[in-house]
Amino acid sequence: MNAKLTHLMQLILSAIISLLGFSSCELFQEQYDMYGTPIAEYQVKGCVTDTENNPIAGLRVVIARQEYGDSDPKTQTLTTDANGEFVSEKTERTYNGYNGTLTFTDIDGEENGGEFQEKTINLQELRPVLDKSKAEGWYEGVYIYTVNTTLLKKYKAEE
Repeated sequence: MNAKLTHLMQLILSAIISLLGFSSCELFQEQYDMYGTPIAEYQVKGCVTDTENNPIAGLRVVIARQEYGDSDPKTQTLTTDANGEFVSEKTERTYNGYNGTLTFTDIDGEENGGEFQEKTINLQELRPVLDKSKAEGWYEGVYIYTVNTTLLKKYKAEE
């Protein structure tokens, strides 16, 4: 008798647990991919100054990033504003971080404080900061590289 009662209780509990499991499933519920490689956006921003801490306007800023498997780099060209600041568009990257360089070139000559030497920064040597302020899940966010740098003036040899 005890064996039959124990077997009946096991069947009833199995049925209840099964029903509880199915009740948490919805047929038309929106599903999110919570596994695999998270996709993050990357953005580069910063400010360029001279050795006296004055902002340099009118510099060309070229962001060249190498995609995995591509032989040609993808580039974004920006110009610093009156405050010496620049902000790139957001770009999507799924893995390996942001493999690229940032090159600052003076294109206006003597305007905006004189002629400055070109400078290249490897973005892989920098550590981005994850901004999750607009993220809706653990798998979202924007990694921001903040590059504040100083350019040196070109010195001309006196004749």
